[in-house]
Amino acid sequence: MAFLKNIQRSCRWALILSLSVPLLTACSGMFFYPQERLRLTPDILGIQYRDVYLTTRDGIRVHAWHLLPPAAPKGVILVLHGNAENISTHIHSVAWLAESGYELLLLDYRGFGHSEGVASLPDVFNDIASAADWLESHSQSQNIPAFWLGQSIGASLSSYYLAKHDVDGLKAVILDTPFASYRRIGREKFSEFWLTWSFQYPLSWLIDDQYSPERVADKWPHLPLLIFSSESDVIIPQRHTRDLIRQLRSASDSTIEIVRTDTPHIGTYRDQSYRETTLRFLQENTAERCSAC
Repeated sequence: MAFLKNIQRSCRWALILSLSVPLLTACSGMFFYPQERLRLTPDILGIQYRDVYLTTRDGIRVHAWHLLPPAAPKGVILVLHGNAENISTHIHSVAWLAESGYELLLLDYRGFGHSEGVASLPDVFNDIASAADWLESHSQSQNIPAFWLGQSIGASLSSYYLAKHDVDGLKAVILDTPFASYRRIGREKFSEFWLTWSFQYPLSWLIDDQYSPERVADKWPHLPLLIFSSESDVIIPQRHTRDLIRQLRSASDSTIEIVRTDTPHIGTYRDQSYRETTLRFLQENTAERCSAC
């Protein structure tokens, strides 16, 4: 009987391992779901644009769109999108900013759209660094204020990067539904799938959490912050954003404005009132910049 029990135990663990290995392999890339094909270009939306190609410090060529406003620009905004598809789908949530007078640089991380390479952490920070360099240079050469907007994983990547790196000329930051920890959000996603529910905790510990925003919340620079979080977001539940807000508030003396919405994930700007909130935030920080000139 003991022999049979040992065989049963061995078979059980063999089954668990055979099911888990593909999942463990996917942990490092579970946060990125790129799509190569661009579904449209900004001119289809009536927006002038330029293709921008940036070479990262590790030799990867990444692609971005530089959107141009119809009149003299009020500022320039670097936009970091969510974890799926590419800039051709995410443009719909931010195109209105170009129509409202702002230049935008929409970056596709490596492996997304026309960008080379494969998206992973920490390599995508090299892509962000190249875009930040462009933002600095363009803001200075055009003498216009620089801003930063991150959505979903782009918001979490932004909060980590900006806590670790200075960006000259940057005046304010907008984070749309950031989360505090890759490991906690990963564990929650594992818990939603029957195959991984029983292993949500051990699997989540395989996720590298060292690049999570909460790890560097105490290093947030003195930059005004506008943070959106939604009680209707089922992709990044509001509690994950609240975790980061609490940590930022306890560690930073920056002005942090919190707007709680009831919109779906990355659906903040479907609501005109949240667009107006964002424009007011940008204008206030533009005026503050000019008064200091």
